[in-house]
Amino acid sequence: MLDLKVGGKARKLLENSSLLFGEHGFTNVGVDTIVRESKIAKMTLYQYFESKEKLVEICLVVHKNQLVEKIEFILEQVGNLSLIDKLKKIFYLHVDIKSSYRLIFKAIVEIKLAYPIAYEVVRKYRTWFVNTIYQLMSTYKKAVTYQEAHMFLFVIDGAMTQLLSPNHIDDRESLFDYYLLTVFASRNKD
Repeated sequence: MLDLKVGGKARKLLENSSLLFGEHGFTNVGVDTIVRESKIAKMTLYQYFESKEKLVEICLVVHKNQLVEKIEFILEQVGNLSLIDKLKKIFYLHVDIKSSYRLIFKAIVEIKLAYPIAYEVVRKYRTWFVNTIYQLMSTYKKAVTYQEAHMFLFVIDGAMTQLLSPNHIDDRESLFDYYLLTVFASRNKD
């Protein structure tokens, strides 16, 4: 089990590493860069994190936990928000350049082979997310499929791909509207 109650230098290392990984990618940022940018000795990094993979894993766990906490807060607003409002808040929570999801999204492509243990954090989050969206939708709609929950995640991934592209296309609103139209229009046909 990871001890995430870190402070001082370890927290600074996590914050700097997350920024560097988010900006330059996991494979393009080495331990030397992290040490230099964090202004600490290499031995200090290894005192807190036994390897770069462990550092990557803990960075992802921190970001995953932040997302889970925020999603659970949105879900707890039972009477205050409609299904569409909750989906929209969850969508925009993820589809933001400064979001905790950015690091998880980058990890999908970059770390599966290089850091398989750290990749498990990503895989488990995405499974949890799809199950959570499915449960949310099933509380409001009778006929819900896991395919609709997966599609929500894929629309989020598509929007992130556009935001991170060199052209920085921001088509978030129309992607979200497309999802709603597709899911709710198909329900009206049934």
